[in-house]
Amino acid sequence: MVLHTMTPNRFQERLEETRGRVDTDEVVAALSYVREDGRR
Repeated sequence: MVLHTMTPNRFQERLEETRGRVDTDEVVAALSYVREDGRR
């Protein structure tokens, strides 16, 4: 298994590549939720 580190810049580039097919606000909300949940 190969793991790739997604830096904030790379993540932004990948979202831009979706050309509107992905709701970026929903993605950011999901990532924030996961991040906060992991801190508990």
